[in-house]
Amino acid sequence: MSFGAGAFYDLNPYPDGPHDRYGVGTFEFTGQQLWVITVGWVLVALVSLGVFLVVRSPWGRVLKSIREDEDAARSLGKNVFSYKMQALIIGGMIGGMGGVVDAIKTSGADPNGFRPQVTFFAYTALLLGGAATYLGPVLGAILFWFLREWIESFLRQLTAEAWLPDAVADFLDGAEGVISVGMVGLALVLLMLFRPQGIAGNRIEMQLDAR
Repeated sequence: MSFGAGAFYDLNPYPDGPHDRYGVGTFEFTGQQLWVITVGWVLVALVSLGVFLVVRSPWGRVLKSIREDEDAARSLGKNVFSYKMQALIIGGMIGGMGGVVDAIKTSGADPNGFRPQVTFFAYTALLLGGAATYLGPVLGAILFWFLREWIESFLRQLTAEAWLPDAVADFLDGAEGVISVGMVGLALVLLMLFRPQGIAGNRIEMQLDAR
């Protein structure tokens, strides 16, 4: 299914000529890519602010009480199922906005692009930054993307510069993505062992949630 993104790119304020590039090295973008990145980060900022305000509202406090002790919230007359469904709908809307930005970036949406590892990537970013935090998922997504890009770029450079034995170079050729995912998975295991609350999480709050 294709999307007409022409009107979106017509609003692009960045020059997008053949020689217009922004960034350095691996992190180099065209004008169109930078426009999508800008819109994406504006949405991230607005959604983060919205979540912050919602969580601090009476509705958010009820939802937090449900997260910590469903039985106590239910005993106070709160419809736990209804609140969970509302939170699920809001989360789906946020995910849908991310899907729209991704579809605009690729000029289409393909079911093959949503493979099982995409769910693994999302969980990894969430756990890396810290669950039950405002900016933890954002920080985790940044670090996850940076680690993957850096690892893959480093492996490609090792192969291109012939710094490795031929047997190892042949093994790495074309397998940078798989190796980077494996290394990120190993980092996630170590994170769960030594800092399960994530980078921005709170260990005490996690212990309360685990009662």
